[in-house]
Amino acid sequence: MATTTITTEHVDLISGKPFERTVKDLTAELGKAGTDKLMDRLSASDSWDAYAAECADLAGRSNLIEVGYLNWGRVLTLSGTAMKARCYIVGNPLTAQKLLAAGGPAVGLYLPTKLFVFEDAQGRVHVTYDKFAPIMAPFGIPALDKVAAAIDGVLEKLAMAATGTAGAD
Repeated sequence: MATTTITTEHVDLISGKPFERTVKDLTAELGKAGTDKLMDRLSASDSWDAYAAECADLAGRSNLIEVGYLNWGRVLTLSGTAMKARCYIVGNPLTAQKLLAAGGPAVGLYLPTKLFVFEDAQGRVHVTYDKFAPIMAPFGIPALDKVAAAIDGVLEKLAMAATGTAGAD
């Protein structure tokens, strides 16, 4: 067994909007297709170019696709602790291909990525995610670092659109 320590940078933006509006603005930036739809299109495609065209049509304004979400707030609320919290699973097979081609199959563990929207005890709404570049750094591959940095830029723009903020810190 091999163990590697991976350090990440966690981004937490505070929204100036209520929870439901933040969620609405986030999802407005995303395309939507479950993994079953993506895999069905993959099975039906006879070339990378055909599949890439199919996937490009699914991506939203952010060039990302919501492949699923988990309503953790509903889970906790049902169990007796009121909470607003949703975890969005987002990605794009075209971006995944670039990451996997640059970094090899081990990179697949980190795909797709997640954004988490929640309301804290003080009523502040957060949009959080982990940056890709620090996660990919241990692989030590410059081409992978470049793709990861580009993904970080896309995630930052997505989070900023959801929160209405001017930049991530």
